Amino acid sequence: MNILSRGPDALFHVTTLFLFCKSDVATTLVPVSVLAFAATPICSKEPISHGCQAVFWLFMHLLQFNLSNQLYSVAEDRENHPYRPLASGRISFKTTFVLRWASTVTCLVLSALYGRHLLVTSFMSGLFAFLYNETPLHKHWFFRASFNSVGYGAFKLGTMLISNCDRTNLDPIASTALLISMGIIWTTVYVQDFQDVEGDSLVKRATFPLVYPTFSRVALVPGLLGWSFLVSCVWDLGAVEDAMLAIFSIWVALRFYIHRGPDVDKVSYAWYNLWLGCCFLLPGYYRVRSANLSEWGVPNLDVCD
Repeated sequence: MNILSRGPDALFHVTTLFLFCKSDVATTLVPVSVLAFAATPICSKEPISHGCQAVFWLFMHLLQFNLSNQLYSVAEDRENHPYRPLASGRISFKTTFVLRWASTVTCLVLSALYGRHLLVTSFMSGLFAFLYNETPLHKHWFFRASFNSVGYGAFKLGTMLISNCDRTNLDPIASTALLISMGIIWTTVYVQDFQDVEGDSLVKRATFPLVYPTFSRVALVPGLLGWSFLVSCVWDLGAVEDAMLAIFSIWVALRFYIHRGPDVDKVSYAWYNLWLGCCFLLPGYYRVRSANLSEWGVPNLDVCD
């Protein structure tokens, strides 16, 4: 009876933790997991165990980042994300502060169980979360893009290592996929700021869409199209697949240029994440395609010659 009576409290706390990460499920948790499992095949010996551990590791580090981020963005979240725990009054600042640093320790201990490579990755993830969320650097678009790229890279690296049988090394396909994904994030991740221009203006944050409102939208056409051509070349797509990805990237970019406003930008951002997911899936496509020609291993990546 006592256990049953505590059920609603436990559900409340679990829901609170989820709400900290709710907005990043479709934009980070799913895309990063897709990249990890596509670029580095899940260990065939224990695929379910490795897959679940990788997603859990990613969620814990994503939670650490969001606890740090939302501690200092309550006013902005009331404008843009009123459902978040602090903005809605679901949890206190003091409790969130304790959870923020407790999550950092938890992530480091969890990563240490997998060895020094994961420990270093976790440390880098925590460091860039601190620099991004708790220093003035995050208010400038260049540092926002750079920290996003490196932070995403740490998320992806850790997830790939845990999903792999060898948790100390990545093969050339996985390494190439990681570097390309970091480049895509660094040059295009500012699209997430289009829907938040009102809140960013309120806190005087110099995001790319605020500093360059027109150019930031125009630049997406060559930006997304250029990356589409690059990944098509690296992952050896056929002419039809190449054309489909290019057309899709142009359509997504034109949506941001033609349709403007918080609500429509949010929809466009969802389409951007779908394009991003397609790019992240291509290393897996390349592995499967190569497997039909030769044994599983490390194929030659010089496919752009």
